[in-house]
Amino acid sequence: MAIIIDAVPILFPVLYFLARDFWGRTQRASYVTTIGYIFLIIWSLITCVNEYREGDYGNVLIITVVLIFTLYLLTFRRNLLLYGYVPLTISIMVLIYFLLKIVDDLTHMLTYTTAVLTYKMLKLTLGETIGFKVHNSEIFIEGIRNSYYFTFACTGFQSIAIITAPMIATQDKSCIRNATYVAALIYVLNVIRSFLIVFFVERLGWDYYIVHTVIMKIFSIIALIAIFYYVLVTCKALAMEFTRISGIIFRS
Repeated sequence: MAIIIDAVPILFPVLYFLARDFWGRTQRASYVTTIGYIFLIIWSLITCVNEYREGDYGNVLIITVVLIFTLYLLTFRRNLLLYGYVPLTISIMVLIYFLLKIVDDLTHMLTYTTAVLTYKMLKLTLGETIGFKVHNSEIFIEGIRNSYYFTFACTGFQSIAIITAPMIATQDKSCIRNATYVAALIYVLNVIRSFLIVFFVERLGWDYYIVHTVIMKIFSIIALIAIFYYVLVTCKALAMEFTRISGIIFRS
């Protein structure tokens, strides 16, 4: 069921590329792309409900803000979402994240690799108090105070997709090359983040919820803002696109 739900957003790039390559800037193309956005909105609403049930209110807030902003643009700046750079960026973002997530749902390869790297770092600092377990395809790092369950969300590929997709969509060679370095940096920082969560709880006795949901969420946001600022400064094509888009969004 989870794989089916994760496949829904992939309908957006399929419909967008179909509309772009077959009909261009026509009424039919706009209808088809709009249907693609509807699929993204449906997935977002389902995810928002699931995140709320799991108590991750930070993600609920982020998804809600994105939904409101998307509905605003569809109402008042519709052409921005239907043609050109923005839908191309969203298509690349969706393909990076959801194709990898479906692969991981089937193989658990990315989640397993992230958990193993985190475990190796913990063994160097916490020694024999840390264990590693795979049970019914579920991956855990076992501590004395807590058991840490790893999912695809722990891999950092959501952040990688969000940051690198706008770079790739510029179709500028230097931006695309830098996207690979940025992806590697985000992945390494995410492994360090996972390591710090377990370390703070196991060694320092901090509350897991505070560390995982509050402190590390703030750490992730600050890190992503810093990385994205660096990307804007070093990738001129991306900076030009953002200047153009900002002018369209905030014009009177």
